[in-house]
Amino acid sequence: MDNISKEIQLLIQTEIFQKFLCTDAFKLAQLNALTNLLIKANIDFDTRFTSETRRSSKSITVTIYINSSTTITRTFLFDE
Repeated sequence: MDNISKEIQLLIQTEIFQKFLCTDAFKLAQLNALTNLLIKANIDFDTRFTSETRRSSKSITVTIYINSSTTITRTFLFDE
């Protein structure tokens, strides 16, 4: 883990990040907490919201940029 910054290592150890990795439904409060952690750690990320349609449920995709060649992307159902 020498190539991973200390900020990333600390983020990975948080409870909210573990929930982000291990759940299919994420609450708005959890998304806000994750966003706050990423901003505080100065870690680049993208968030994309897709609205509900007749064909699909609303979802959120979060992409976290670890380094220039590594990202973590999760898409999950949005649970208010």
